[in-house]
Amino acid sequence: MRPVNTERRAALADAGIEVLALAGIRGLTHRAVDAAAGEPDGTASRYFRTREAMLLAILDRTKELLLALLGEIEPVAVNRDGLVDAMVRTVRLSLAENRTRQLAMMALFLESSHRPALRDELAVVAVALRETLERLCARAGLDLTLPDAWALLSFFNGSIFIGLTLPQLDQPSDDTLRAGLNALLRPYDGPAQRG
Repeated sequence: MRPVNTERRAALADAGIEVLALAGIRGLTHRAVDAAAGEPDGTASRYFRTREAMLLAILDRTKELLLALLGEIEPVAVNRDGLVDAMVRTVRLSLAENRTRQLAMMALFLESSHRPALRDELAVVAVALRETLERLCARAGLDLTLPDAWALLSFFNGSIFIGLTLPQLDQPSDDTLRAGLNALLRPYDGPAQRG
């Protein structure tokens, strides 16, 4: 058996992200991924034997890219203001440069209601994202409780979901996003910050 070409596999998963974001779950086929990746027919099916395997590979790649994006917050998350500013920028990036990736992730969440294996993997991804947010908050001096960490992740994901799915609405301004994040983090303010 030949070793897996990890670069080609990642490129196929990236193409799958594009197809899923642009064509939806029904448009995600091995042939569509081959075309989007510029590969000969049959390439994606050699790497991802089943549709579920392809979905799981797309999820794995999306998780890798999302965690890398959140990791970019770490150097500036030295205090709460830096963390909040970086999170607002990350929401904005998610709605602009990283829009395709976020659309694919939302499609995966919806599809997981019909696919237990995908749902199980998404639960792992959600925990990894929550733990990343907890780590970033700890770096900024905020030791979040588990319920508050989930609330922060829900606010983050909800803001992105609304921005992706309801473009006809007025998008929340950076100040609105900052106010929401600050409200969630207010219980962790010290006396000096509250005053």
